[in-house]
Amino acid sequence: MTQSSLLSKDSIRPVFLALLITSYHHDAAVQRTIDMVRSSRFFNPDSPEYGHLFLYVIDNGRTLGEKDEWNFRIIPNRNTGGSEGFGRGIEEVRKNADSYPVTHIIFMDDDAEADVETLYRTYDVLQHLKEEYRDSVISGRMYDARRRDIQYTACEIWNGGNIRHVEFNRPDADIPADEISADEGEYTGWWYAVYPWPFVKDNDPLPFFLHCDDVEYGLRFNRKVPLSRRTEHPIIVKGIQVWHEIAADRPSKLINEYYDRRNPLIVNALYGLLPDMESLYADWFESITKAHVEDDYQTEYYRIRAFYDFLRGRKWLYHVDSEKNHEALRKHKPRRYENAILWRLTRRLFRKRQKSGWKWEES
Repeated sequence: MTQSSLLSKDSIRPVFLALLITSYHHDAAVQRTIDMVRSSRFFNPDSPEYGHLFLYVIDNGRTLGEKDEWNFRIIPNRNTGGSEGFGRGIEEVRKNADSYPVTHIIFMDDDAEADVETLYRTYDVLQHLKEEYRDSVISGRMYDARRRDIQYTACEIWNGGNIRHVEFNRPDADIPADEISADEGEYTGWWYAVYPWPFVKDNDPLPFFLHCDDVEYGLRFNRKVPLSRRTEHPIIVKGIQVWHEIAADRPSKLINEYYDRRNPLIVNALYGLLPDMESLYADWFESITKAHVEDDYQTEYYRIRAFYDFLRGRKWLYHVDSEKNHEALRKHKPRRYENAILWRLTRRLFRKRQKSGWKWEES
């Protein structure tokens, strides 16, 4: 797909952006972004862009203070993770919808580094999108923070959890200056993702705490928004980009063995991508057996809990206190006999779900 097929030179649409950042103890990086935004044309009363971007920072770490200006807010919040932090941001945008006519939401990670040109290009592309693409998603390219001239990914393909990165490890020098496309990808990571407000205002992220919230949100968008109003794939533009650490640089046993196992199961259950129940159980049992024989009881515990909590279904996920649950998981030091008891409880719950023909979203 070419630039000319996506953009129109003849008409300019009104665009009003809300930039949402959920922060947790990345104060220096967030302050850098705040300073960049507030020194931009969007905050200059003499600029035609003035008033076309509203900045919300949801401060889950409660270390940034509090601001309540007409176009800039810092909102102290409980540590409900990235997904519920973004959900709180959406709630605040809804509250201000009468006084600030939002057309698009930008989700941006607190530790992502963006240049102001990314905001200007986002605004410009959205202004000139053809009418039939008015509700498209824009995917921010993610560059490797360690190798700043290498694009790590431009967009994502879920592939049942075996994620494929679009344009993986592409040198910046190989990307033409005017490149814009919408030829591949299912969703965009929330290091920088632009969604149309008509979708966002009626759709909160699932309360995953962290990881896979962007996956599920993108797959949900693809199901709910007709192709007559969007491109088939997220739009990727040269210059709409951030620099960010890649996942391999941020190891965490809790994230890797609990959230990155529980949340993909939920996503795959919602979108018909799970294997049959016996294969699902066999894969899980193999994973906990491996940790058990290695005497790695912490990993074993997280893997059991991930499967157990997945089997508890939607009602549990929506009613659990995510902050308390996260802290309990983080601090818990399991013993061998505890894992044996939890494993048996999980096996019993699994057989119950299997027998009833259980569906995650209905439980």
